[in-house]
Order: sequence, then structure tokens, then C-alpha cells
Amino acid sequence: MRIQIQEQKLSNSLSSYKIINIILAGVILTIFIYSGFFYDSSLAVACVYKATIGVECAACGLTRDIDSFLSLNFNDPINSNSLNIFLFFLLQLFARITLSIPKREFITMDVILSALAFLYCFLPFFYK
Repeated sequence: MRIQIQEQKLSNSLSSYKIINIILAGVILTIFIYSGFFYDSSLAVACVYKATIGVECAACGLTRDIDSFLSLNFNDPINSNSLNIFLFFLLQLFARITLSIPKREFITMDVILSALAFLYCFLPFFYK
């Protein structure tokens, strides 16, 4: 009986992990679709910080750079951190798709590696 309960808990956690991976993959695809198709249109979102204060924020230029990267133009990014951010999201997209069939052993490693990659890519934004 106890083994069945533990197996049920493991099964529930693995299905929750799969759902989270699918949601994250959808969010990342949405970011790429927005950056790739809607940046130059009237649907583009203006930087609220720049519009209000008149100074570029630490994230200014990321959408333009991601749009360029999706067009395979890696020359002269506007934001110095944009290539790291783009690669982070690209690797996370592939990780979410490949890890949507989870194994218990990979969950801890996935969480640790994703957290470290996130810190590496986004920590410079806190020091600008």
C-alpha cells in the first residue's frame, strides 16, 4: 500500500512537471513569435520606462535584437546582453520540449541548470 502511494505521488509530480514544461515552451514560443513577427508593426509594445523617464532601461533593445537574431543577423546587437538572453530562451525552449517526457533523475538537474543559466544571463540587469 505504501509503495502504491509513493508511486502515485511520483506519477503526479512527473505529470505536473510535464505540464509546466509545456506551458514554459508555449511562453517562449510566444516571445519568439512576438519578436519575430510583430516588432515592426503597430502591435509593438513601447518601453514604458523610456516613454516615462526618457532614459533607456536595461532591457531596451532586447526585442529588436531578438528580432535580428531570429532573422539570423547576429551583427551589432543594440543591447550587450541580448545574445545571452536569446541563447537562454532558445536553450530553454529545446530543454522544455525534450524534457516534456520527464524522468525523475532529470528534474533536479534541470532545475539547478536552468536556475544557474538564468542567473548568468539576467544578473547583469541588476547591476546597470
